[in-house]
Order: sequence, then structure tokens, then C-alpha cells
Amino acid sequence: MADYIIRATAADGQIRAFASTTRDLVEEARKAHNTSRWQLRHWDVF
Repeated sequence: MADYIIRATAADGQIRAFASTTRDLVEEARKAHNTSRWQLRHWDVF
């Protein structure tokens, strides 16, 4: 699945919507910063 961002706006009726899927982007950043998947799962415990 490719990463994507959806953004919707309106005016005075105030409709704003944001949605994103960033799994591939996060994985690329994880590799670039040399972190492990265990560290990401560790935070899920809290």
C-alpha cells in the first residue's frame, strides 16, 4: 500500500478533515535513523 494524505477544508461552516497512511514513510525514516522495530513496539506498552 502506498502512503497517502487526504485533506479537506471548508469555510465558515467549519469542515476540516485530515487522514493519512504513512507506514512506508515511517519505515524509511526508521531505517535512515537506524532504529529498531522493537523500540516502536516498546512504546505500545504504555
